[in-house]
Amino acid sequence: MPLELPALWRARYGDTAGAQLVAAFRFLGLLDGDGPSEALKGIAASTGDSRKPLLLDVLRRSYGAVPFEKLSAASLTDLRQWFTAYPLAGHTQRKAISFLLNAARACGQTLSSELARSVRSKVAGDVAGYARGGVLTRGKPLHSGRQQRPAGRRGAGPVGEETYNVRTVKLASGGTVTVTLDLDLFELSPDDKEFVLKLVALVRDYGKTGPVTTPAGSVTNGHAVAR
Repeated sequence: MPLELPALWRARYGDTAGAQLVAAFRFLGLLDGDGPSEALKGIAASTGDSRKPLLLDVLRRSYGAVPFEKLSAASLTDLRQWFTAYPLAGHTQRKAISFLLNAARACGQTLSSELARSVRSKVAGDVAGYARGGVLTRGKPLHSGRQQRPAGRRGAGPVGEETYNVRTVKLASGGTVTVTLDLDLFELSPDDKEFVLKLVALVRDYGKTGPVTTPAGSVTNGHAVAR
């Protein structure tokens, strides 16, 4: 019976995190249908330093708009310009660039001094750990709370790496609601910031408080009621 990774990840990590893993692996060319691609099989069979060039080759193929041979002399402006080939902007683009730089450096790619300074002191979690011979999905299950984000993406853009907040609430009448925060508070407008903080409080306090009114409608015991 063939290994179906999407179903396995959804069962282990939940629908939201499972879908993020599937999107990331497809972007990186590590899935063939619902099973592992030849590239992933090769990486899984490798050990130690022999794994790094295989992972770097995956990055090179996946980020075709980025000339890796120029990263040793490139500026952040150059890298942002190359990333215009992907449907990303603002905070999401910065996360994707951060992921690529951390992952590439962990796999042995030479970076210019400017790009190296922009790389976080913490390596890109899962990919760097895997390059050192670890497992690809480390850490706690991604069900709720502040976690290490797997190499995930939204839309058709490249993988991004960032810590994030996700909370799943079980509704009293059945079903669940999952809220994921993927934003930069420093860039939010006052109205957006007020909305986000109210949303966070609403999700956090579900089942603990009485009716809560939001700009979009009213909520009684956590159940949305449209106006």
